[in-house]
Formats: sequence, C-alpha cells, structure tokens
Amino acid sequence: MAGVGRLLLDDQAPDSVLREKLSAIEFGAFFLPIAGVGTFFAKGAPKIVWIGVGKAHPHLFQIHKRVQEAALAAGIEPELRPWHPHITIARCRNVAPQSLRKFLKANADLDAGMIRVEAFHLYSSELTPAG
Repeated sequence: MAGVGRLLLDDQAPDSVLREKLSAIEFGAFFLPIAGVGTFFAKGAPKIVWIGVGKAHPHLFQIHKRVQEAALAAGIEPELRPWHPHITIARCRNVAPQSLRKFLKANADLDAGMIRVEAFHLYSSELTPAG
C-alpha cells in the first residue's frame, strides 16, 4: 500500500536499516473501510483498477508516515507522487474504455466492509509482461 522505492532484499546496509526501522513500528489494531473503485492511468489510458482502502483513516496515515520515515533513515528517497491507499484488483491491457466506464460506474459506491489491521509487511511487486 505504500511504495518505498526499489530495494535489493538481501543483507545490504539500506535493507538492514529499513528492516530494523520497520520492525520498530508499533500500533494497536484498528479497522479500515474497503470502499469505492477507481483507476490509475499511464499515458492517458487506464492501467490499474483498484478498490479504495481507509478513506483518509488517521491510523493508516500515521503508519504510512512512519514507513516513509523508516525509508528515509535507510537512505531511500521518498515517493513523491500522492499516496492513494488501495488494493489492486486488475491490470488493464486492451480493455474497451466503455466497458471499464460501465464497471466503474456500477461499482462507484462499492462498500466491501471493514478489515482488521494488526500488522503490516514489506513485500516486492514486480510487473512482468504477463502481468
């Protein structure tokens, strides 16, 4: 849910510092709303379809702030794009714009309930030609 830049996940110094700083982040469990759908665009075309997470939830934004501070402490430059917490549900390739608009309109008010947040994890997401 938060990009912290490209990392080499081995025993290199920045990764060790990042893991140490991230493991020190503590918070109490809380619930996040999962609602709404949208898209991220690239070169004027929709590339990602997502479900919204958190709706400006203060606990989520506090965790994001602390993750960014940990990344800075590890020498990783911060992500400068606006942060939009989300769950990616699809990557678009050759999707008819009218079909996507229809889907987005039909699901604009989607309410998928709440999820309980007790922890967070660092993972790597690699985009390949296959998706």
